[in-house]
Amino acid sequence: MKTISISTAEDVAALVRDVRTGKRRHANEIIIRLDGLDKEQANKLSYEINKHYFTCGCSEATALGLAGLITAFILTGTRIESWQSISWQDGLMVVGTFIIATGVGKSIGRLRAGRALKKAIDKLVTYAPEAQEIGKGNGSALCSIGDYRK
Repeated sequence: MKTISISTAEDVAALVRDVRTGKRRHANEIIIRLDGLDKEQANKLSYEINKHYFTCGCSEATALGLAGLITAFILTGTRIESWQSISWQDGLMVVGTFIIATGVGKSIGRLRAGRALKKAIDKLVTYAPEAQEIGKGNGSALCSIGDYRK
């Protein structure tokens, strides 16, 4: 994997585009090296962006999935007379509850990370305001790898 280095307004615009379109680049880390940003600010902003850029929502999915599974078992246990009388519908309800709760957890995790990432990137754009102008016009920003129009 590679490291994404943000050192120019074009790089900031490409990161904004990635987040806006949901097409994330495969990398291990994002490092901020913008002029006008001291090392402490850059490290703090890099930490915030990395934390949310690479979030998949798995921890929230696990927590809600487990809570849904426990709840389904409790509800099933209070309805039945003995464990031998469990029907396939009870099993389906337990599995369905787990799947739905996990999906909701994943969605919540991704939405929370997306909002926090947008805030962090908005902070980053304040240090490179010309990045806003780069993405205007054709609705796209230049990629830090090169100009795709060539």
